[in-house]
Amino acid sequence: MASPIALVLLSGIPASGKTTLGHLFKDLVQQIPLKTNTAMTADHVYKTTEVIHISYDLLIGDNLQFDEETPSWKQYRRHVHSCVEQMLCYLAVEKIPLEEAVKKISLSGSTDVEEEISRVICSKFQNLLHQQMTTDNIDQSVVFILDDNFFYRSMRYEYFQLARKYSIGFCEVYITCPVGVASSRNSHRSKPVSGETYAAMMTKIEPPCSIKAPWETDYIVVDGGADFDHLDLSEMWGLVTDSLQNPLEPLKEEDLEEKAKSRAISLTNILHQADIILRKCVSESIKEGTSSGGERTVHVKSLAETANKTRTAVLNQIREGAITLPQTYKDCSTTDPPGGSKINEAFMAEIRRLYQEAVLT
Repeated sequence: MASPIALVLLSGIPASGKTTLGHLFKDLVQQIPLKTNTAMTADHVYKTTEVIHISYDLLIGDNLQFDEETPSWKQYRRHVHSCVEQMLCYLAVEKIPLEEAVKKISLSGSTDVEEEISRVICSKFQNLLHQQMTTDNIDQSVVFILDDNFFYRSMRYEYFQLARKYSIGFCEVYITCPVGVASSRNSHRSKPVSGETYAAMMTKIEPPCSIKAPWETDYIVVDGGADFDHLDLSEMWGLVTDSLQNPLEPLKEEDLEEKAKSRAISLTNILHQADIILRKCVSESIKEGTSSGGERTVHVKSLAETANKTRTAVLNQIREGAITLPQTYKDCSTTDPPGGSKINEAFMAEIRRLYQEAVLT
């Protein structure tokens, strides 16, 4: 029997209190009396709950490189995701104890650079988990707290997909915080987030919203502007235990076929219109990138490759449902009602925004 597992995403702007809340929650669970610190399924009560707090800052914070010739932020994040998925597979599918699962995490990467990134991430990931495991009791539920800004909804969707794939619990805790308070905390850090990066995150962060993303329903919002109290922690404990007891169900094969047919019809026109807009974005990116001269032939080729990869990524996100466009945008791709020009402009603006978002990440 596989132990209950839950993925809990802590998201919010830098210095909003995510890591502090993660530590407080882990401490709370460790201090809860044994009869309370349990998770149960329909036919079993598990003796303890193990909380593993995974901070992205500890895994990739020192390795962020934005130079074109160095490994990118996306690559590091991809390898963190790989480590998390391996853990879920070992625990949920192979049903082996947590301690053994940590040892089995392996490297990935098709190039020397990718393999080196994987080696760094795997080593840090394993050390982080070894430091936190408090018991070798196999009769336990496991809660993975993923602590990151997760400022784009697509970043969170990747982990929702994992939770659904392995049929485990999933929930989110979004931490709000006044900008002045967060900025002040950030400035006092030993390695503060740069002002430019901080400002970009502030303008682009996408809070959880079940209207924009129907899959994003199990979340709470916590105020990180002041000290967290027992009410905050109790609310979080309730959310987490509920997710442990109500894991996501993987899509059934027949459901997938029916969804594929339905989506193929509804997405054909919207993808066509989106691609037209994205191709214009690609053209503009190349034109802007080469306006300053330089090694034009090589530079144009590199820009074109990057811009087209971005275009493809946005289209794939729309196709897979990671990006859910409001119905008014969808309608405007196939109809032109009175006043439709404004809706079409809105659709174009949204696709352009998604393209720029993808470029930045």
